[in-house]
Amino acid sequence: MRNRSRLRLPLLLCAVIGAGHASTVAAQILYSVSSGPGFPLVSIDPTTGAVQTLQPTGSFSGINSISAFDPLRRRLFFLADAAGVQTLVVVNVQTGAVATHAIPLTGASYAFLQYDPTTRTLYSVASSPGFPVVTIDPDTGVVTTLQPTGSFNGVSNNISAFDAAGRRLFFVVDAAGVPTLVVVNVQTGAVATQPIPVSGGSYVFLQYDPATGVLYSVASSRSTRTRAPSRRFNRPAPSAGCSAARPSIRPEDGSSFSPMPPESRRSLSSTS
Repeated sequence: MRNRSRLRLPLLLCAVIGAGHASTVAAQILYSVSSGPGFPLVSIDPTTGAVQTLQPTGSFSGINSISAFDPLRRRLFFLADAAGVQTLVVVNVQTGAVATHAIPLTGASYAFLQYDPTTRTLYSVASSPGFPVVTIDPDTGVVTTLQPTGSFNGVSNNISAFDAAGRRLFFVVDAAGVPTLVVVNVQTGAVATQPIPVSGGSYVFLQYDPATGVLYSVASSRSTRTRAPSRRFNRPAPSAGCSAARPSIRPEDGSSFSPMPPESRRSLSSTS
């Protein structure tokens, strides 16, 4: 049954290519979870915008806009607040099975989720001292702390990406007031940082493109036209008051540019 008018704002979004839930077989779709009663799983057709409610996922105090997807085993992961306890929710979008694992962090929270198909684990960074990288076993909920990544003012929530082939985890932090890209090699433990300032604005998300080896994002700026070294931003509509640039970021040196990608390449995102 399709629900287009009363569906509440989706809180998370995952791009999925291929077969999924029985009602979305062989479709190129997006999965999300709505903030409606039961926090239902929904699918979104990126071509038509059609939204279809699939099934409830559980009764929670709330959910975070933090998610990841396992395309091989057809599993959607997201974080929920279950009676004050941080909880990993695992939804098999093919069978409809839902599992939950309590993954509490004392005095801290998870900044994002990234799924690693090689090790079949989830990566995240905890907001505790040193902002350590952690892994989460999606089958058991076991959390393992790997290593600190640095001393920062804070980690940008849900702004991350993963290079599965290159074994690199990317996320954005506030380093003394400057947006900074952190690159962690999860195989060797090496950590590199690159300042990526946006004049008067910030980055909304990160997506890694393995074909070009760059990161895509959208940058917000409140000026009518903002220029920074190696960056170009589009002029917003006069009434918008905010521009949305689409820079690419080279992970090796933090340099960025505004590309003109082919029409067939799409960047799909959602904010809560």
